[in-house]
Amino acid sequence: MPETSSRLETLFLNLRSVERDARARLAAGCAEDDARIERYFKRPLEVARENAADALASIGSGLESELAKGLHRDTFDRIALGFARLVSVNVDLRARARFRMYTQELLDAEIAIAEAIAAMRVVRAKRLLPRMFPIHRVALGDLRYPEPPQLASDVRDWVEELHCLVREEVRRSVESSLLRVLAQGTDRLGIVKTRIELALRTPPARPRARVLNT
Repeated sequence: MPETSSRLETLFLNLRSVERDARARLAAGCAEDDARIERYFKRPLEVARENAADALASIGSGLESELAKGLHRDTFDRIALGFARLVSVNVDLRARARFRMYTQELLDAEIAIAEAIAAMRVVRAKRLLPRMFPIHRVALGDLRYPEPPQLASDVRDWVEELHCLVREEVRRSVESSLLRVLAQGTDRLGIVKTRIELALRTPPARPRARVLNT
């Protein structure tokens, strides 16, 4: 079946081209988001600053007991955690939207291959391709948040330190997720190639004989 094999090879080469172009768009899109990363921080920073000032005003100064110091630390860790979550949720939504565009482009090209094989070999398209890999989430790791401020004048520095810490962790997480998605996309090319080769070796399905009732 040289003609069939040639056609499928062309379809697979098209898939490789689609993946290469989709990969470039995804990388460029993530780079664009990183350049504009501060937009994800504006409102969360305001919330964190207000919460920190209110917390410090209610706690007061002169924290001498270990219990008081522990409660002080817990209060500001909760503020920091809320800040990190607000930022990461927005970053995750944007990154996952870009990851979905990448996988959808692969899927559209794969469907064309599956339908061509189904037409040529009478192989059901839904049996040919595995399910698309799940979209990886952008999640922050365990962070050690800055030491809580002791005075009202320390709040600004505390918020800025928190800002820098979370920003770097967000960037690390997005990069890690991007590399994972692209690695899965590359691996999938090999899977699809194998499925194509197996489909070519599989004898065409024979129609079932009809049994007439007598």
